[in-house]
Amino acid sequence: MDDKFTAQRFFKIAAQYGDFDDSLPAYVSLLFLNYLNQNPSERDELDLGKKAESIAKSYYQRFSGSSFPRLMAQVAELDLSQSGFRLVLSFLLSGAMSHFEASASSSVEMAQLVSGLLDVKPGEVVLDFGSGNGSFLVSVEQNLPKASVKPTLIGIEPNGNDALISQMALSMIGSHFEIQNRDGFSGDVPKFDKGYVFPPEGLAYNKGLLKGTEYINRISPKSSMEWAFVLRTLESMSPKGKLIALLPESCLFRESDSKIREKLVEDGLIEGVISFPPKSMIGTFRKMNLVILSKGNNSVRVIDGQDLFKTVDVRSFNSMAVKALLYTYLEGNAEVIPYERIKAPEFALNLDSLKVDGEYSGLDNLRPLGTIYNIDKGTPKTLANFSESLSGLPTKWKILTSGHIENGRIDYDAMPYVYDDPSYERFEAVKGDIIITSKSSKVKIAIINEDTPYRICVTGAMLILRPRGAAVQLYTKLFLESEKGRRILASAQKGTVITTLSAKVLNNLMVPFPPVEEQLAFIKEYETKSETLASLLEQAKRLQSELNNY
Repeated sequence: MDDKFTAQRFFKIAAQYGDFDDSLPAYVSLLFLNYLNQNPSERDELDLGKKAESIAKSYYQRFSGSSFPRLMAQVAELDLSQSGFRLVLSFLLSGAMSHFEASASSSVEMAQLVSGLLDVKPGEVVLDFGSGNGSFLVSVEQNLPKASVKPTLIGIEPNGNDALISQMALSMIGSHFEIQNRDGFSGDVPKFDKGYVFPPEGLAYNKGLLKGTEYINRISPKSSMEWAFVLRTLESMSPKGKLIALLPESCLFRESDSKIREKLVEDGLIEGVISFPPKSMIGTFRKMNLVILSKGNNSVRVIDGQDLFKTVDVRSFNSMAVKALLYTYLEGNAEVIPYERIKAPEFALNLDSLKVDGEYSGLDNLRPLGTIYNIDKGTPKTLANFSESLSGLPTKWKILTSGHIENGRIDYDAMPYVYDDPSYERFEAVKGDIIITSKSSKVKIAIINEDTPYRICVTGAMLILRPRGAAVQLYTKLFLESEKGRRILASAQKGTVITTLSAKVLNNLMVPFPPVEEQLAFIKEYETKSETLASLLEQAKRLQSELNNY
């Protein structure tokens, strides 16, 4: 029987009783007991056999009619080969269920990718900070060529069941390993050469965890706690080591994490960033990134996974995607961005921010937008907050929402009147102001170009740009709406589901501002071409009508 068939038979035997949802420890224990029976000379120094028997028996004896000795005999009859053990194990740790799915979950692909990027050598120490059920460490062992000196695989895992599963798994594939069943912040992190950390998402700030060096001390109550795991691990990396962190994209641009990113860039620790499309990771809808850290860097290698997947015609994060990413990164085909392009004060590492400098090619007279316009936020209130303030009769005030802006124009008639409130004056837009939406996938831009008998209060999720002096607002609007301007604006937007554009970031956004007379000449040429296009479209419309009635 081939390995795939025997592996499939194992799942059918093991799944005679119960449901896979709560049976992973029992399945691995059953496999491990069979491994010990087939390899009686194997030294069980951790006394895992007794623990495995206790777990398997307590699980299977819950079901009437189950006979544990008979179950063990059925598994023994499979006579699994060493490669068969590895195949069953890889599917167990990947989350592939008793139906023996044709492809493993993305956790296996991620383990293979990280293992390939780390390029573990014989004799090195490999650390997984938060090792779970050992899937990454197993992948490292299985991807290594045969060598007389094995690497030392170290996992730190607080969950007792997961730690035990990983010990049994690594024993079955002959690894030299150490699994520490503890909280990674409760003791010293072992020194390592190659490491991986996939922090839990959304942990609350915990000052008690943050004992350590200058890196950990960069964590503040507003920081992403994911960085605490990365920095804690980083402190124990060897001089020629490498650490890879799997992080949500927000960690790469959040203002509250800027001091952390600044320190990492300052010390030359950011080697690469690989960005994955949203929803490509099982278990999260967030856009995720691999951040590769090593010492002595002055540039960043970046890969946009979404673009690469399209190029190689890969529709999901599968084994083909892993091969494409490894080839691109390791063979020098990734885009290289010098550290000089990682801009203060944000020190953002997301791809939109890192790659924006290329959009400025051929543009002259660049100045920060905030030197030309004073940029303020609209009121924090949204339309719903005004529900009790709306008036059916004309008043001194109307409110402007993003819904009143379409195709660069404001629908003044649709704007509702509201009762007078002195607080509106702080958020008033006047003729000549540019309005930009700050929370939307597509940025809307419009100019207040009418004298109105009422005053206009700008609601939440919008920014007000008021000229500081001589400025040609239409020129600014046209540039920001151009293809290049849109890409530059996209680099300033933050967020993965709902993107935001902050006043602070917009203030520092570089935009070309030639002399006023050149801006006016550009607008005149633009309007002439627009009129010509409109005329040609009207002619085409008439000709089409004539042909339809010919």
